[in-house]
Order: sequence, then structure tokens, then C-alpha cells
Amino acid sequence: STKKPLGLGNHADYPCQVSLVTVNDTGRAHRTYHLDERPHARGVASIARFPRTDPADSTSVDFATGGIDGIVSHWHWRARSTRADTLRLHTLHDTKPVVALEHLASRCHTLASASLGTVVGYDLAALTLGWSWNTSDRIVHLQRTPDAKLMLGVLARRDYDQFRMFDVTG
Repeated sequence: STKKPLGLGNHADYPCQVSLVTVNDTGRAHRTYHLDERPHARGVASIARFPRTDPADSTSVDFATGGIDGIVSHWHWRARSTRADTLRLHTLHDTKPVVALEHLASRCHTLASASLGTVVGYDLAALTLGWSWNTSDRIVHLQRTPDAKLMLGVLARRDYDQFRMFDVTG
């Protein structure tokens, strides 16, 4: 961690944006991998699983991150490495922080993302915008549901209206 505000000063002075921790039930100690890549100019605000891009490599991990800079990136990490291949997926949230991500596998590999005022469904097969809508809700978490047509949004509210179901069929 650092006491310096993110986005100010020399980029190299900041800690890594993502660290992976191995978890196992064999009694061995966990191991932490601090990844060198920094695809977001001002840090990561959200993370989600991503479909495996290399099915033959069972030791690799794929995930997506949403940045404070409004960028959504794809990471492909190979076991026991401090490097990952990163690819910018989209900047559909302009410069608003991407505060929530969720992979909706049942919806033709859609990656849903939310920022203040916008919810976006990005089609991973076509690498294009699948759907989008504006919202006044302050979404803090997205979650897929057993019904492929619905996605749960958790809202930053203190009253009774803390959850919202979104119809992602368009």
C-alpha cells in the first residue's frame, strides 16, 4: 500500500494493481503473486472472473478488472508468474470508475459492468457493446442469478431499496 493518492506522481512509485493469492487445502502455505502490470492509470476498483482463454492450460487464470479510469481490462495469468498478459476490453464508461463487474456466462459470454449512472453489457464473443442503459442507482455490486434473463444489482442505499433486479434481455 501507499500513502500517496492514486493518480499523482510517478507511476512506478505505486504498488501493483492486482495480487493473486493461492489457496489450497493440502496444508501448504499460501503464496502471493504481485502482478507487474498496471493497465489502469489510477488503480483497480472492481474484479470479476473471466472465461478461460486457454482451455488446455489448467494452471492459467483469466479475470477482468474495472479501473477508476473507466477502463475494463482482461488479464491472463500463468501459474507462478509475476507477469500477466493484459488487454483493454473497452472504455464504454468514459472516465467514470467501474465499480462493479460480473461475467454472465449464460448470456452468451457477456461481461456486465457498472459505473455511476451506467450499466453496460459487453459481448465477449463479438468484442462489442451488447446492451447499455442509464440508471440513477449507485450500484456497488453485480451478481448473476439462476435465471439467465436477470442480474442482481446491490445498491449503496440505507433504506429498504438496497437490491434491484435487472432484465438483461434488452
